[in-house]
Amino acid sequence: MVCNNKLFTILGGKWYVPILEEINYYHSSGFNDILNNIKIISPKILADHLHMLTNEKIIQRNIMSSDPLRVSYEITEKGKKMLKIILEIKNIYDISNNTCCATTRCVLCLKKKCVEEDNKESKNIIYDPPS
Repeated sequence: MVCNNKLFTILGGKWYVPILEEINYYHSSGFNDILNNIKIISPKILADHLHMLTNEKIIQRNIMSSDPLRVSYEITEKGKKMLKIILEIKNIYDISNNTCCATTRCVLCLKKKCVEEDNKESKNIIYDPPS
């Protein structure tokens, strides 16, 4: 069986999921929006990742205006399906290890924190990935 190396690059990459979350859940669509919200990513890394995600048809790049050039990004159906599965795997891992990724804008961790605050008595916190 041959592995799809690009898929594992996305799954194992530090920035791919936060970028997809920004575009999908927080509706950050422009390069600077994403850059400002993921505060510790460099512009070069973000540009490289957006390019790769676009080439793989996980996100779509839309030209909003040509002078000056303004682009926006949106997640594709393929990207939404992949992100949902990735977040479900993360959910299983975090629940089984009682951990959180500590990313300040992580959708699952934010939701988990809200559930924990609402139900401090519960040791087994179960939460669903956003749809």
